[in-house]
Amino acid sequence: MMLRNSVLGLITLLFATTHTGAQEQIATDPAVRIGRLDNGMTYYVRHNAVPAGRADFYIVFNVGAMEEEDAQQGLAHIIEHMAFRGTRNMPEGTITNFFRSLGMRVGVNYNAATAIEHTYYMMAGVPLERESVVDSVLLILHDWSQFVTLDEDKVDYERGVVLDELRRRNDAHHRLRDKINPVLYNGSRYGMRNIISDEEQIRSFPHQELTDFYARWYRPDLQAVIAVGDFDADEMERKLREVMSNVPMQENPAPKQYYPIPNNELPVVIIATDPELNGTSVNLYVKRAAQPVDKNNTFDALVSRHAHTALGVLTTWRLTEIARQQDAPFTNASFSSGAISNSNDALIGGMMPREGRVGEAFEAFYTEIERIRRYGFEAAELERFKGMSLERARQTHSRSANRSTGELVQAYMKHYLKNEPVPDAETQWQLDSAALNMLTVEMINALMSGLITATNNTIIVSAPESHEASLPSREELTGIMERTRVCFPPAGL
Repeated sequence: MMLRNSVLGLITLLFATTHTGAQEQIATDPAVRIGRLDNGMTYYVRHNAVPAGRADFYIVFNVGAMEEEDAQQGLAHIIEHMAFRGTRNMPEGTITNFFRSLGMRVGVNYNAATAIEHTYYMMAGVPLERESVVDSVLLILHDWSQFVTLDEDKVDYERGVVLDELRRRNDAHHRLRDKINPVLYNGSRYGMRNIISDEEQIRSFPHQELTDFYARWYRPDLQAVIAVGDFDADEMERKLREVMSNVPMQENPAPKQYYPIPNNELPVVIIATDPELNGTSVNLYVKRAAQPVDKNNTFDALVSRHAHTALGVLTTWRLTEIARQQDAPFTNASFSSGAISNSNDALIGGMMPREGRVGEAFEAFYTEIERIRRYGFEAAELERFKGMSLERARQTHSRSANRSTGELVQAYMKHYLKNEPVPDAETQWQLDSAALNMLTVEMINALMSGLITATNNTIIVSAPESHEASLPSREELTGIMERTRVCFPPAGL
């Protein structure tokens, strides 16, 4: 955490002399109503007429697979399935029949998703011709909040549905994930959760574990309802408050836990093969502690996000120049900075080596990373990035009057889950312009130098099983990193 704070401190110092209020919260767009009910539930209501005559309704749970105990793995996903079967006020079959009567399609207009750290249920493009439609939608949201029917016989039927889904997921992507995540997340809880669990668990979990999990975590203080569309915002807010306020609070609610990923002093190497994989890739993760969520909605954090984006784009440009060279050992490469969990961020680099040249490709890739860490970027590279980013921000601002309902919903989800800012379009343009113009090459170089560390590195090689014999060993890959960091040519060579 000290490294992250020192880097953010440097960024703050570099612009603090010209900008005041860097740690103040960015003002929220007054067009969106954000409220909190007495039971702890958060809500977002916003009028938006793109598309006309329709609205999107979401309920977002700050709950996911991370809340499952070992005996409860896969149960958040089971609850997602059960929510569409029936609820207290919408008996079995009623919800899907209602959607079909409105011409809504599964996967397009109504769906749900369970993730490691959150879950959401959605109704998109709901036609608003009749007030009764809105009443039914709000009743469904109300029941999804805490009143999903979990009858044991229906749960047993759903086990078979999920088992069929699990069999369809038996592919190279999911098999590699199961090999990689426990190591990438260094034995933490993140590496032990995979949303759908496994066949034995789905067949055998006790029904009581499901009801216990649901009762413990599906509660209003961990939920947000989002309603955006072509409706009267005053009336929608009134209705929503009336319907959702009677969802009961939980006595002595369990605190939500956060699980940091343990540090690794020495580089960790994962070599994962699969018979169905078509090509080889190499990824490098350099993990670090995430910024506290309460800091995400500040100008300081906005500048930091633009700085991290610049770092990724400029590094990708450098790597792409190498890939374009005749007989380059890798065909393409990328570099970025982002979140890998609520508790941790990472620099993430990746490239596709030419066949039989994995070690050579990784050495060329890591040599360029080390070159940048030592000697930095040129001012002209950053100016190119700033010009492109300012033009993109300007175009976004010019299209702001036609932002779709779906775009707004996604922004409010990030506000609820990550405390990311949701200012009005004019403020966003002014903030982005100011933040981008503040970026200096010294700032980006200091950031890169601070974030590329000798610790918390993970190298992942994914390859077809038939290529296993030609892959470099773990010792060879870590040796490349050590040799590059210790024996690097001086600037200009």
